[in-house]
Amino acid sequence: MLNESLYYVEDFLGVMHNLSRWMAQNGVFIVSMFDTRVTRRIWKTLALAYVKLQGVEIRDDGAGLNWRIRVLRAKGAGRPPEDSPEPARRVI
Repeated sequence: MLNESLYYVEDFLGVMHNLSRWMAQNGVFIVSMFDTRVTRRIWKTLALAYVKLQGVEIRDDGAGLNWRIRVLRAKGAGRPPEDSPEPARRVI
């Protein structure tokens, strides 16, 4: 869970890549960021390397503020490489 933190890091993609090394193959990131011009650029950059599995936007109508929360998986993660053999199937 990366909650309101990516915009404090210059190399946020590098940080996410390093963190993903500790995750299961089909692990996901849950990212939450307040909506600003900077975070919109971060979301665009993340879209190049990550697939959005789910997302929600929360709006505080009184203050006119928005937050985006997304579940992301690295592109290509969670599935075996093209040249790997099919996994054995268990028949019951």
